[in-house]
Formats: sequence, C-alpha cells, structure tokens
Amino acid sequence: MTVIRPNSVSGINSITAQADEIKVFKSNGTQGGLIIGGANLNATSGISTLLALNVTGNVSIAGTLTYQDVTNVDSIGIITARAGVNVSAGQLDVGGNIKLGNAGVITATTFVGNLTGTATQVSLASQSLDTDCFPVFSLTATGNQTLHTKSNRLSFNSATGALSATSFVGDGSNLTGISQVGGSTGVNFNDNTKAQFGTSNDLQIFHNGSHSYIGDYGTGTLRIEGSEIGIISADGSKTMAQFVENGAVSLRHNNGIKFATLTNGVQTTGSEFISEGTIYLEKGGVHHHRILSNDTGNDLGFQQSADNGANTNFTTYLRINNGGNISLPVDSQVLNLGASQDMQLYHNGTDSYILNATGNFRIGQYNNANLKFFTSNSTRWEINGSGHFLPDANNSFDIGSTSLRVRNIYTFDLHLSNEGSKNDVDGTWGDWTLQEGESDMFMINNRSGKKFKIKMEEVS
Repeated sequence: MTVIRPNSVSGINSITAQADEIKVFKSNGTQGGLIIGGANLNATSGISTLLALNVTGNVSIAGTLTYQDVTNVDSIGIITARAGVNVSAGQLDVGGNIKLGNAGVITATTFVGNLTGTATQVSLASQSLDTDCFPVFSLTATGNQTLHTKSNRLSFNSATGALSATSFVGDGSNLTGISQVGGSTGVNFNDNTKAQFGTSNDLQIFHNGSHSYIGDYGTGTLRIEGSEIGIISADGSKTMAQFVENGAVSLRHNNGIKFATLTNGVQTTGSEFISEGTIYLEKGGVHHHRILSNDTGNDLGFQQSADNGANTNFTTYLRINNGGNISLPVDSQVLNLGASQDMQLYHNGTDSYILNATGNFRIGQYNNANLKFFTSNSTRWEINGSGHFLPDANNSFDIGSTSLRVRNIYTFDLHLSNEGSKNDVDGTWGDWTLQEGESDMFMINNRSGKKFKIKMEEVS
C-alpha cells in the first residue's frame, strides 16, 4: 500500500496502485473524495458528480443509474421517471409484440382488460385472417361515432344507444332486451331467410324466391286476431275476404260478395259449382245425409246414413241419372205428394202403387189428345179427346171373359157389329142397333135400314 501524506502534491504524472485501487484519505484519517477537473469522485457517499461522461465501451451498472429528470433505472430494466418518458422520434418497442409509435398508435398482438378514458376514435386495422371484430366506443361522445371499418359501415350513438351497421352476422341467440327492430326503411330478409318466433321456431315468415309463407310449424293454433280483418289485393283496391267480429264472414270475387255467413246460415250469390265432390248435411243425434255427384257413375245421388250421428252405411234413396231420369232405387220407398202425404207412389218389390187418400183421384189430359192405357208396352185402350172409351185396335179386346164377367152394363143404345168378321150360323156379318121403346124392344139393321120389333111374352 502506498501512502502520500502531504497536503498537496504536484508534478506527479502518474500513480500506480499495487492492489488495483487508490484510496484518498482526509487529514483526520477518514476516507475522502477526489476532485479532478470539475469531476467530483466522492468515495464516502458513493455518489460522483460529472459534467459529462463519454464511455466508448460497455458500461455495467450493478445498482441504480440516476440522472436529471429520471428517478432511476434499476438493474433489471425498470425505469422510474419524474416527468414521464419522452420518445421524440421512432417508436418504443416492448418485446416483439408491443409497439408504441410517436404518432400515438399502439400496436399489440392482443389487449387484455378494460380500455378506459375518452377517445375520439378507435381504429382497427384490416386483418384478412381475422373473422371477429370487437369495437370500443366512448359513452361520453356525442352523435354517431363511426368505427373506421371498410366504407365506414358501423357506427354507435351513445346518446340513443343505437348501433348501426350494413349487416349483422350470427344467430342472435345471445341478444336480449330487444323491443324494436327496423326503422323508416323496414327490415330486409333475403330469400329463404326466415323470421322465426317461439322457442322451437314455431312461427316462421319467409319468401323462398317464388312464394311467400306464414307457417305455423309448432304447437297450438295460428291465430290472427282483430275486430275486423280483411285480405286485400296487392294494389289495395279490392277486398278478397273479410272477417267482422260478431258479424259476417264474406268471400268475394272481383270485389263482389259471393259467399257470406248469416245469423241463421249462409248466403251465396250467383252460380254454385261442385266438381265431383260430396256435400254432407249433418245434425247431431239423427241420420246424416249427403249428396254425391258421382253416385253409380255420373249420377247425382241423395243418400242417408243408416247410423244415427255418423257418416257411415249410406244408402241412395233418390237418384238423378246422367240422362235426367229420376229414380227411387229402394223398394217400398214412397214418393209422397201433398201436405198430408195425400198421394203416394211406390213399388213394393212385386207391384207398383199409385194411391190417393184425399178427394178425387184424377187422371186426364189438358189438351185435346187421347188418354191411353197400355200393357206389355202396347196400347190397349184409350179415352180419346172427345171422351170416348175405345179399344186401341178393332175387334181385338174384350170386356170380361167367360169366367170373369162384368156384372151389369148400363148403356143408352146397344150397337152390335161384327164387321170384318162373320157369324157362326150363316157366315155373314151384320150391323145392328138395339133400342128400347116404352113397351117394346126394337132392332135396326144398319146395313139395310129395316126396323124390327122383338116379340116378347110377359111372364109376370
């Protein structure tokens, strides 16, 4: 150890220490500092003051480096500054993922936690590989705050709480508290995009590109409620159907009512067409009826059910044939005419009957024509237009027979003629008239004109 004790030393160009250190002591024996050209090297406090320090090599600091306006920079790189850290140019890089530029732009791989404070704009750079975008808006800003996306298609109004965008993507399952959608221009849905309601999408409204649908695909009834409901034409000029509470239901054609309900039934206007259908007429507890347009081919059939209160076991009781004929196709089925069923027509399976129960039974002609009676599809007798009862053919039909005789014949004159034939005595034919006198009977030969009196013997 080398010790230099004088108060001042001059003329020494170099000092070489043997133990790689030089210690400076005060006159009282305590260690002091060393001032060299304005540089104060204080060995006691360990704090040295330099006007400038130029280090051409590396500087290793085991403790804390303190300089003007900086509180400290410790050995692991934590900077504590009295008035902040100012990067006047370039950017401050923290690792390889965070960059702070001098223009105020912070770039980072991820941000974690809440962003607080007031910002006039938050810009999210376009990321071609990113599918999710989480914008941040200031709640204290006024007016619409636009998020700078492509074409500025997203904005938020903090005063009204409205978020506006060109389109929203997602199933909307996490959206809550929505009480209104749309605006002055409405809500648009693409083809086959459905507006769905209900937990199980029970009600669906959509357009498939060709047709529009309102579908109830779940439980319950599709209910359209209102005091008056109308189905209107596309241009709004004509009503196609109308439903009035406690009133009529009407169906229209070209705005004219064709079918309407009444208090006691329905009313139709114009012609009614049923194409090969069936009309059922039902009433509880009684036989049901139906009208068929194709009963046994193209016939119109009127049927009745054999079972009370059921549409089963129908039988046709009246049929209008394809050619217009009317038939009662069931034996013993009676056609009743008159308020009290006064006249009846029926066939019992063996015979046919025409019965009259009240007043005279009249069969006649309104015009001057014959009333003909026929059997085996041939006319036998007739009553001509003058009222005469005549056989349909001369010398062909009898009244009575050898076993079934007419009891009495009441006549004015009796005309006898076998013209066209001959008798069995002399083989001639004659034409005679039998007339009655007061006391005698007379015969007139209509061929010769001779008159004869019949001689009679009184017996009592």
